[in-house]
Amino acid sequence: MDKSQRADFGHSWDAFRQGSKQAYEFLYKDHFQSLYEYGARLCEDKALVKDAIQDLFIKLWHSRARLGKVNSVRFYLLVSLRNIIFNKLRQSKRAAPALPYSFELVFSYEQVLIETERNARLAANLTEALNRLTFRQKEAIYLRFYEERSYAETAALMDISVKAVYKIIARALDALKRQFGEEGIKVFLILIHSQPGSCKFLR
Repeated sequence: MDKSQRADFGHSWDAFRQGSKQAYEFLYKDHFQSLYEYGARLCEDKALVKDAIQDLFIKLWHSRARLGKVNSVRFYLLVSLRNIIFNKLRQSKRAAPALPYSFELVFSYEQVLIETERNARLAANLTEALNRLTFRQKEAIYLRFYEERSYAETAALMDISVKAVYKIIARALDALKRQFGEEGIKVFLILIHSQPGSCKFLR
């Protein structure tokens, strides 16, 4: 997300806090898909995830006058949604995810433009390796590279320390580098940043 997009979200947030229904609808439409994709990776109950998103935006509207400025609207919404989902799981007597918990993320290279046959083979092998990562490694990579969250934001979302996030991602990338070399890391970045199809979750 570039600076102009962040500014747009910031202006919409301020307008929403002042009671603009147009800004409220803009925030909902622009963030729904990302919120749903993240929520669906935390909880396989799609209906619960959608209900959680609806609850989030209803709560936001009713409490808009008491909300303050936020550095990142997306980060604020992701944290809020994660908390609502976990609360719903507790209320339904289904324990909230504890370590290690499931984070559904399946990497795919099928829709990525690969320039050479060698890189295509490398991408295929790399996706297999990525899909063998732990749930925590997948979540950290998803938040850091796909959602473009900072290390601090990723740590807050995962409820761990910033140091732990660095360690989780470093271990994942080191394993890929040892197996595939520098070229493998380059293909990894292509896989992460290609849309759609770079990261897909299956149900």
